[in-house]
Amino acid sequence: MLFRSARRLDQHLVALVGLAFGAVAIGWLIGVGLDTLFGGSRYAYDPSNRTWDVASFLPNAVLGLLLWLAAWWRVTAHRLADPPAEAASGIRRAYVLVVLGVAVASSVVAAAFILYRTFSTLLAVAGGPGVISEISAAAGALLVGVTVAVWHGLLLRDDSRVGT
Repeated sequence: MLFRSARRLDQHLVALVGLAFGAVAIGWLIGVGLDTLFGGSRYAYDPSNRTWDVASFLPNAVLGLLLWLAAWWRVTAHRLADPPAEAASGIRRAYVLVVLGVAVASSVVAAAFILYRTFSTLLAVAGGPGVISEISAAAGALLVGVTVAVWHGLLLRDDSRVGT
């Protein structure tokens, strides 16, 4: 029993760290892509900053996702072997709830910022050429946050069904 708990804790902590690094980096890279695609001004003065951003965040995205996938593969293998025990695990529940909470919170903050900047530009309260650049990172965070929240929400629902 103690070995199972230690294994669960180890695998879920590794998955949590990998997901954190991967999600933040992917959100930033999506923001860089949106800024470039829609002609934002973030890189207008020095295009080498785009190269630096991609070179900095791409390894974090790849390594974070590989770390998460490796840990999640092991977690899933144990879940398939003993669904009721894994679904009832407090460690698994804590992992899913922490990830779900952070994903929802970051999505709400990103959506609020995007709406604030959009309405302040439409109402001519604030604006300028940097609006695309200002909301591109928030849009990346929103896309990643919603994806992570939906995935982990489905996991929580599945675990609840197994437990009943």
